[in-house]
Amino acid sequence: MKKPYRLFPALALSLSLLPFAAAAADVRPVVSNQEILLLDNGRSESFDVPMYSIEGSNYIKLRDLAVLLDSAGVPFECAWNSEREAVELTSGMAYTRTGGEWTALADNPEVKASAANVLLDGEPVSLSGYNLDNNNFYKLRDLGQALDVAVYWDHAQERAVVSADASHAEAWALEEATKDSGLSADPVPPEPETPLDPPSVLDPSAGSEVPAEPAPPAATVAGFLANGKEITDENIREILNGLRDGYPEGTVWNLGTYYSSDGLGFRGVGCAAFAAMCTDEVWGDNPGTRYEGFESIRVGDILRVKHNSHSVVVLEVLADSVIVTEGNYEGVVHWDRELTRAYLEGGNFFGTTRYPG
Repeated sequence: MKKPYRLFPALALSLSLLPFAAAAADVRPVVSNQEILLLDNGRSESFDVPMYSIEGSNYIKLRDLAVLLDSAGVPFECAWNSEREAVELTSGMAYTRTGGEWTALADNPEVKASAANVLLDGEPVSLSGYNLDNNNFYKLRDLGQALDVAVYWDHAQERAVVSADASHAEAWALEEATKDSGLSADPVPPEPETPLDPPSVLDPSAGSEVPAEPAPPAATVAGFLANGKEITDENIREILNGLRDGYPEGTVWNLGTYYSSDGLGFRGVGCAAFAAMCTDEVWGDNPGTRYEGFESIRVGDILRVKHNSHSVVVLEVLADSVIVTEGNYEGVVHWDRELTRAYLEGGNFFGTTRYPG
């Protein structure tokens, strides 16, 4: 079995954010003409949220973002804590409007470095920002990181996206996937390719040896699975369920877990890496072919769900649902989740099958 590589967790997962390189005196804010695309449980809607563009990044007021996320069911309260002299954010609490949200922005605001302290659930958060006309603005991406909400740039649509359905750790993969979103004929699941070769660093969670270069998958004989057995649902499930011992429920598998598949022509991380690894065990070096439609789903297929943001592997097909296994489900391996037909079709899913012919 080819073993995945574990990458060191990215610094971006920390709440401690990098300081600004530019001095406030050198900053020239421009009122942004970009809308924010909000993804929320299958809903996709654009909002004209007031933002400034500073050195190519969008900056937003905390209260304005609170209004947006409150509508998506991932609220946070924003209030002034006079005792600690800080802006206090409380996750999971409905936002209380003050009446000054989403107001028009000045074209030439007075710029100062923000001196406000920010607390998230009582703990200090290092957020560098700018005070523009006596309002504190913070980088949209940094706020997504702090609040653990996916904020990324959609390269296909050329606009900022806030996904209430995904965590900050998934934002990089979601953004990379948009670079290839126009290649509809590509049979390979559109998970991003990592520009890194398998790392030569040590994995602190797996011992002291550097992971070995994975062996290529065994060539399959036409009409048979990688283990030489006939292609049946039972035999495919036997292989997939055999992976439970090596990757039991809760095994860490996130955007720091790398895998490459010669058959799929894939090398990358996260949920698509887990799907590629599982189906390599079933199909060896068989390639993949993309399809659409619930009726076409078969055991052992890869499904790309949640508006092209997550990959799962089919364990069982029922009348109006499927049972799946998946990696990077809240950062871990998960088995036996049931996805209904309505959920799949509501998220514009598509499948990749590796059955021969």
